[in-house]
Amino acid sequence: MLKTHTLMVVIACVAGAVGSSAIASELSAPIPIVKPGLKVTYAEAPKKIKSLEQARELIDTIGAPADPVPAFDFRDTEDGDPVMTASQPHNVAAEITGLIRIDEPGSYQFEVYSNDGVETKLGGQTIGYFDGVQGCEGNGVTEVEITEPGWYELTTLYFQKGGSSCLMMKWGKDGAELDWVPNDIFGH
Repeated sequence: MLKTHTLMVVIACVAGAVGSSAIASELSAPIPIVKPGLKVTYAEAPKKIKSLEQARELIDTIGAPADPVPAFDFRDTEDGDPVMTASQPHNVAAEITGLIRIDEPGSYQFEVYSNDGVETKLGGQTIGYFDGVQGCEGNGVTEVEITEPGWYELTTLYFQKGGSSCLMMKWGKDGAELDWVPNDIFGH
């Protein structure tokens, strides 16, 4: 997890001929340089992908990095449209890694939508999981307690077998209605 750190800096001031005193001031460390979007690795398989285990094996053996994707927002496609930014419409495994910026502490609820299987983790905690074949559906709401604002690690293992594809995420804070996660809070 990346976050900013507070540093205590002592500044000595000379107050005329009377002497000097020390003044304590807090400075925030610079925020890490984060590029927009999320890293993605694709494994385009010649056969049907039916499980997250098979998707992991394909990523580990034939996965190839692609250009970063702008966000976690791939709406339901038509059958025959490419999966995300991959070149083929079916039998695609993807590993998506990067960061999500959360600006305020609080209790957040997340729901990941997928067609087909997905495992998404936020700061190591699973927030979306489905290991099988389905239409574009939500995979259950998960609550996460965010104690400090900052950049949090986001990882997703995803596969699409056949038909249409989707991969999206909703969120809400402190029990509010869930809404689509904005595209400008992802980085790598």
